[in-house]
Amino acid sequence: MSEDAVAIWRRFDEEVGDALLRAVSGAFAFVACADAHLADAEVDRFLAWVAEQDAFEKLPADRLEGHFRGLADAFAKDFAEGERRATASVSAVSDDPRARELVLSAARVAVVADQRLMEVEEAAVARVRAALGLPTEGDLG
Repeated sequence: MSEDAVAIWRRFDEEVGDALLRAVSGAFAFVACADAHLADAEVDRFLAWVAEQDAFEKLPADRLEGHFRGLADAFAKDFAEGERRATASVSAVSDDPRARELVLSAARVAVVADQRLMEVEEAAVARVRAALGLPTEGDLG
């Protein structure tokens, strides 16, 4: 797991607002749906993994699950619509440098959890970066 990405979340000591929660859900959804396929078991496994991570203890689990499942359902029904919704969720915090850092670090941590091919996951992180208004390649910042 990316220690830098985890450290960013460990330093975060504020309450997670709804916009940030939706953006993190969007970043997670981009990674989880990176191969254009997402089974219910994958959603459950991914949410269980997030719940186990100390770094994400500030995320309200019930609200995160609701947002993430909604996006996962959108991806499953119509990939383009899921992508549009996830992009909107992520881009809603693009003007906040701290939120951008948190969302991008969440995507980086999710890459490890999803256990998929690196090229597919890097493409998902690039989509998160684009939604945040950042160059599609580069460091977490």
